[in-house]
Amino acid sequence: MEGIPDDFNPYTRAASNVVVGGIVGAVGAFNITYPESPFVTPATVNEYYRATNRTFARCIMAGSLLGLAFSAGKYSLQGIRQKDDFYNTVAGSLTAAAAIGVYHSNMRLTIGAALLFAPVAIGLKIADTEVNVASEMFATRTQSKQRTNLILSNKIREIDENNAKLDSVL
Repeated sequence: MEGIPDDFNPYTRAASNVVVGGIVGAVGAFNITYPESPFVTPATVNEYYRATNRTFARCIMAGSLLGLAFSAGKYSLQGIRQKDDFYNTVAGSLTAAAAIGVYHSNMRLTIGAALLFAPVAIGLKIADTEVNVASEMFATRTQSKQRTNLILSNKIREIDENNAKLDSVL
């Protein structure tokens, strides 16, 4: 498979996307409910929890489902095409945008989300690819330095042994 590691498991990636989506949902929920928080109002933590638990549950569930929709689109296309490139990422982002549109029953929101998610997904994929290439180049560079040092130390040892033999002969 082109660009896909042999030990690749789409289920673990999907699970991690669901968890990340849930975390993003929790952050979004805190942003929504911040005016009601104990940081701003004299409410206690228990009152804040009772007033906002449905918002948190809804946002965490929505974020997790978006992560699942993204994973389903991306890894399904990756399995069909047997390639790991930005087309898979775009398919995942369009699937997540469609999930938002279906949830809200709004075609304009779907198109807007698709126009937002696809370029962001492409940019993230390009950045991820660049980071991976740079880390491979760095690893190769350090390995080649180690190989060079090993070869040089072996040659120096060999020269020292030859000098010792010559000294013993003379």
